[in-house]
Amino acid sequence: MPVSRQEGDTYINGNLSAKTMGIPDGTVVNAAVGASAAIAATKVQQQYSLGYAQESATSAADEARVLHGAFGATGSIVSFEVGSVVANTGNAVVDVDLLKNGTSVFTTVPQLTSSHTAYEMLAGTVSTASFADGDILEVGINGTVGGGALAKGIFVTLIIRETPQ
Repeated sequence: MPVSRQEGDTYINGNLSAKTMGIPDGTVVNAAVGASAAIAATKVQQQYSLGYAQESATSAADEARVLHGAFGATGSIVSFEVGSVVANTGNAVVDVDLLKNGTSVFTTVPQLTSSHTAYEMLAGTVSTASFADGDILEVGINGTVGGGALAKGIFVTLIIRETPQ
């Protein structure tokens, strides 16, 4: 079938429809997609902000809690931050780890010390950011009194992105 070619700009004052259409990468940007476009969730990357918190008036308790079970084809950890409602004192420390299928995603686990103030967010540096369908992300909290008082109200925020199923 012969190809018809139009040089220069073209303005259409109305609808344009085609049986098939190849749209080059970068042609449709976020601003060009209307709020009522109704694009199915299975066609777009999903971002989740997940949180977990221990009771605000209780000293850090050693525990592990599942935060997320991955459902998308692939995913990535965007950020992980930890903090406390009441800071540690003395030499007390609280390690707050993010585990993927039981293994830490950090080279160095984020550690709250007495140098961190109440409500200060401490970001972890993720060394293994990717995950796949079926992977489990879990937070692990481990406090060591060490001659002080443990922080109270440990909390975490995890931001992840998943591709569609």
